[in-house]
Amino acid sequence: MATRRRRREPNDALTVTEFCDSNGISVSTYYALKRDGKGPREMKLGKRIMITPEAERDWRREREQ
Repeated sequence: MATRRRRREPNDALTVTEFCDSNGISVSTYYALKRDGKGPREMKLGKRIMITPEAERDWRREREQ
């Protein structure tokens, strides 16, 4: 049975997996970037790590320069 993906709204925060899929990086690369201080800002909701659209946008801008 296929996993049903939720439809992303423009203001939805992303899980780490969604962020990685959206930016074409692996989860292990995400955690390597985080370890090196080069990952996006995160917010914690309970035990979940989420990345806001603003944090994703800022992170992408930093990579462009």
